[in-house]
This record gives sequence, structure tokens and C-alpha cells, in this order.
Amino acid sequence: MTLLARTAIRQLTTRVSAAAAPISARSLSVLARSPAIVKHLPRASLCKTALTINHQHTRGLKTIDFGGTKEVVYERSDYPPQKLQETFKNDTLAVLGYGPQGRGQALNLRDNKLNVIIGSRKGSSWDKAVKEGWVPGKTLFEINEACEKGT
Repeated sequence: MTLLARTAIRQLTTRVSAAAAPISARSLSVLARSPAIVKHLPRASLCKTALTINHQHTRGLKTIDFGGTKEVVYERSDYPPQKLQETFKNDTLAVLGYGPQGRGQALNLRDNKLNVIIGSRKGSSWDKAVKEGWVPGKTLFEINEACEKGT
């Protein structure tokens, strides 16, 4: 494959991946707007690229830009709250620490109606957890105790 063809495939892949709508709805319009790219591609390469990108999107993958950092994530539709609740119905999820990450994870789990407890040291994080509805002895514990209670 020539350098020009590889570059064209890379550009096409980037354009298609960046499209906001599902690839099945966007592929023809993206190609129609990119005749300079398409004319340099062997037909087999073009089909292979389109199939690869299509496969990723059917699995519920989505690329999100977080302040310039791009991450590929699973869309929520693949993991609805009911599926999460069924998967973890017999578990107690223990989040250790109530700093920025622990707090965010714990609140997200609680909002999704999962059985979650916090393990935290007493102090400002503990006090913040209490203010946000975590109950000492029920959903808020010292770290060692939370480790024992989590499944």
C-alpha cells in the first residue's frame, strides 16, 4: 500500500470516527465530502476501514474529548442501570477513600441504586461524607471495617 493510500485511510478513519451521528448514518455523507481522499484508496482498503469502524460503533463504543484528551468509552446504553443492579444485586461495593475520585465513584454507584459503602478516615473527608448523606455505622465506616464488609 502506498504512503498516500495509508495517509488517506488514516484521514478517513479520523473523519468518520469524529462524526457525531452513528457511522451507519454518516458514512456515505463523510465519503461524499471527501472525494480527494476516496479516489486514492483501493476499494478493498476502503471497505475494510468502513467495516472496522462500523464494528466498533455497533458495540456501543464512543470517543469523548475531555479537555483535549480523547477517551474511548462504552456508551451507557450497553450497561443500563437495571443490568448493573442485577449484576451486583448480592454485592456490597466498598469505596475506600472519600477524596475527589472516591467521592465521585461512590455517589455515582449510589445514584445507580447499588449497595455501596464508604471506607474513610475520620476528618474532613468523613465529615463531607456525612453531610452528603452517608450514615456512620450503616454506609460509612473506618477503612478496615469497610474492607471487611465489602464483597
